[in-house]
Amino acid sequence: MTTANSIPEIPKPEGYQSNNGHGQPTHLRNRRGEWIATPKGYRIREEGLPSHKYLRNEEGRMEWFEVPSFKEIESWVYDSVCETPEGDPIEPDNPRSWLSILGLI
Repeated sequence: MTTANSIPEIPKPEGYQSNNGHGQPTHLRNRRGEWIATPKGYRIREEGLPSHKYLRNEEGRMEWFEVPSFKEIESWVYDSVCETPEGDPIEPDNPRSWLSILGLI
């Protein structure tokens, strides 16, 4: 049942679990409301960053990428080179850099 101020309940996908063993669900909803299975080991790290991020790759397909560690991010802040999710070196302020993707620059 929905009210004027609530979002309608979308049925959870088959195999959905609220805890994947790391305290996170086995599926997340994307911006279009579709359910996406989280990758094995998906969790929130100590520094508050997710272990993986669902992004569009260079070919235009959506896929999961492992988020760099806080130590890697810290080194990029002080360097003039950052990485893309595919591992390519790039300027930190490029929209494809991890610093841009994570909203740190």
